[in-house]
Amino acid sequence: MPHIKLRFRGGSFGSMHGDNHCGWAITGLLLSDEAQLTPAARASLGDADRLEQAALRDLSYVAPFDDINATAMEESSAGRPSLAKVFGPERHLPAMPLHADTYVGQGGRRLAWKTWSDAAPVPIMDLSMLLASDGAPLTDGMLGFAWTCIRPRDGSAHNATLSLSTSGLGAVFWNGLLVAKDELDLGVSAGEMAVQVELTGGAWSSLLIKSAHNERPGASRWALLAAVFAADGVTPLPIDVDATCRAYSAG
Repeated sequence: MPHIKLRFRGGSFGSMHGDNHCGWAITGLLLSDEAQLTPAARASLGDADRLEQAALRDLSYVAPFDDINATAMEESSAGRPSLAKVFGPERHLPAMPLHADTYVGQGGRRLAWKTWSDAAPVPIMDLSMLLASDGAPLTDGMLGFAWTCIRPRDGSAHNATLSLSTSGLGAVFWNGLLVAKDELDLGVSAGEMAVQVELTGGAWSSLLIKSAHNERPGASRWALLAAVFAADGVTPLPIDVDATCRAYSAG
């Protein structure tokens, strides 16, 4: 009898919730004619294709900072929309950091911004793997930042939708202003947060993501995913990306 063998490898096999207890299964149907696809299957493939086009593949990151008391995402006592514990990259918001800035991180180690790029169909920034390659294995109470700058490729102003997810708790700053918080500590899930923003024609806009990692049963991965769509949240928006944000800073 004909059979097919499936092999999975890497940190994100199964569902994109690779670091929690969600069960998952595979149901497959081989079709010789694409016309036999069900509407649901066709829609799912369309969603995956649009995410592949819209996902941000070039970012900078700096980590790990020490958040052993898990206070980085708490509201301030005065109830302001700021965060209780402030770290170097956000210290002067709404003014953005510089790519050449350095900071004192967890354990007193000197931290600098590093660039990251990924050509995978769904480019999830895996901070746990990046830190391991830097000699900083994943531990409890870590905090990091991802940063990139974008502008519309056609030079026109656009309303846009940021689609974001972090594996733990997170906060999102657009041009230095807090616009969203990820309050679900459930792993990376495409489309977990959708934020409406404005892109100015011909100008760079800055996206800064603050992400916390706190150990819990099964929390073996620290990651994030971001994409930029048109205002409808569905259509990929053609953009230019500068992971160093040097053009934004110069402006």
